[in-house]
Amino acid sequence: MTKESSTPDDIDEYVQTNAKINFRPFPAQSPWAAKPAPGDKNDITGAFTVYESGSDYYERQVPEKFSNDSDDLLMRSAISTYAVEGKGDNGGPNGKFFITRAGMNGLADEVLSNNLGFTDSQKKEAYANEHLQKIWDHFDMFGKGYIPVEEVPQFCRMLIGEVEVQNSLQV
Repeated sequence: MTKESSTPDDIDEYVQTNAKINFRPFPAQSPWAAKPAPGDKNDITGAFTVYESGSDYYERQVPEKFSNDSDDLLMRSAISTYAVEGKGDNGGPNGKFFITRAGMNGLADEVLSNNLGFTDSQKKEAYANEHLQKIWDHFDMFGKGYIPVEEVPQFCRMLIGEVEVQNSLQV
């Protein structure tokens, strides 16, 4: 190496500097372990909520397979009351529904009241505190903050546990 090429910029080609070191998790090597960069889109970025339904720009459409009275009441309730609907590339709804953690809290409250018969709010809250987070972590294993609405029946089955299922919960 000559004296002229000993500037810090020239040395960088022979020495790995901090700017070139990739520590794990490196998104190309393990994309599931890297946190999304700010501004990255996910399935629920700009999602439509239940409260927006009936507005000038959004009307919630429950998929046909869940919209009849004789069909799955749990799924219809989850979609029409607790889910958010993804936004397509054109800015309109894309027909993909997801349950956020907040939505699941409401749904779990309804299931515990209606299907396990918890009328005492302290008892219901104690049961939810004991089970809900563990089950949520099981379904949201990548920590996205939402799960597909199709996983709601399995979630409710785990929430209810091994107790005898009362009437009206179709899991």
